[in-house]
Amino acid sequence: MKIFVISLASAHDRRLQCRNAIAEHGLAFDFLDAVDGHGLTDREIETVYDEERNRRIFKRPLSRPEIGCYLSHYRAWEIIAGLSQPAVVLEDDFELSADFSHGLMDLLGRKLPNALIKLEGGKPWSKGGDASGRHDLVEPLFVPPMTTGYLLPPKVARTLVQRALPISRPVDLDLKHWWELGIRVLAVRPDMVRPRKAAVAESSIASARALMKPQSSIHRFHKNIQYQSRFLIGLCRARLQQTRLSLQVDDAG
Repeated sequence: MKIFVISLASAHDRRLQCRNAIAEHGLAFDFLDAVDGHGLTDREIETVYDEERNRRIFKRPLSRPEIGCYLSHYRAWEIIAGLSQPAVVLEDDFELSADFSHGLMDLLGRKLPNALIKLEGGKPWSKGGDASGRHDLVEPLFVPPMTTGYLLPPKVARTLVQRALPISRPVDLDLKHWWELGIRVLAVRPDMVRPRKAAVAESSIASARALMKPQSSIHRFHKNIQYQSRFLIGLCRARLQQTRLSLQVDDAG
């Protein structure tokens, strides 16, 4: 099983922390050089970023680091799309659970559904569940934010490669809109990864994101209401469609 760690080539301290953390679990991995959004040309940005759609469906423009982060995950998806087995994608601010390696072996020993599986479960609102192993596999009511770590089957990676570009939202929030991407997203509980608190505090992406927010509090409130309303309507429609398809399968059986 391949493990990819997304990290800027210049992030030497973070890379050392990653090596030490994964070595404790006796696992092999490969660094995947992250895309530095500040190094992208305006032409490159225009090719992958849909500014007009961003204005329609999101709360604010995306920063260059956010675009670079999305493209970094997209590179991982392209690689995994050509594999024959699921692979793990980690960002370099991860912290692994004590039983991370056992949890991975447990997941890979099951018949896994065709879904992106977040290794950080988020809030405990979910439906269904799979208690057949060490970690429950659940369908979150709201997909957890952040992309600290996930397990990705090649078939799902191929769908993401086909449908993700051009970018109009940050990658973690795009995955929350899984129905638009044509995929399913599950999560494990308890968490197998989580972000390191110190790394979150020093995140360049978070700093750049704050600069892109509208300065007017009224404008921010209005855009957020629009975004949340559109998200909830889309989620309800997707869940209803899932229910209809499930009923059709039951009736056919």
